[in-house]
Amino acid sequence: YWPSTCPCSKGYYQPWYTYSHFGAGSCNNGNGGTPAAMVGGIVYRGTNFPSTYQGAYFFADYAANYISYLRIDDAGKPILPAVKFDSGPSAAGIILLKQGLK
Repeated sequence: YWPSTCPCSKGYYQPWYTYSHFGAGSCNNGNGGTPAAMVGGIVYRGTNFPSTYQGAYFFADYAANYISYLRIDDAGKPILPAVKFDSGPSAAGIILLKQGLK
């Protein structure tokens, strides 16, 4: 999705959140990968984590090996910037985010 060259037409919706695949003139984000494959996530509604995460949208980038989250304002818009939750080997190869029982 490139907002400057691909405006949405009838039948399509603008993305709720986008991020650059390039950081500070470089294709490498410092985590060993180039951000390129956003894995859709969940809005956390559980109680196992601190209240900071309650109602936050968690997503992952498969190619760059990280999980981030966004807080959501009362109008349902993302509060920027996204915050890193986990990165590196422990976040490698994520293809799905699911909330557990609690």
